[in-house]
Amino acid sequence: MLFALLIAMCGLGSSVYCAINGFQVVASVIGGATLVGLVTAFIVGKSKVN
Repeated sequence: MLFALLIAMCGLGSSVYCAINGFQVVASVIGGATLVGLVTAFIVGKSKVN
């Protein structure tokens, strides 16, 4: 869980950095991919546990 948090913070931090520096398209791709990847990982992980 801690490693997932670190990956999420790095991805979202990179997204914010890109957005602030004028790269909105890149920021949205990085942020969207980070969130989709984490949600998918947690859904697949929970379905394997149950």
